[in-house]
Amino acid sequence: MRRLIRRWRERVDFTAPGLLVWIVLGVGYSLWEEFEQWRAAGGMKRKETGQ
Repeated sequence: MRRLIRRWRERVDFTAPGLLVWIVLGVGYSLWEEFEQWRAAGGMKRKETGQ
């Protein structure tokens, strides 16, 4: 994962489209972690009662 990010950093400069890519990756990654935790906690049943 880290190697991939390093490779991206070399290619993507911090222009507007570059930053947009970083924002999308960041949001996607945090959503994925959120989903993994939710799934580990028991999925749908847990979500319905927890909210």
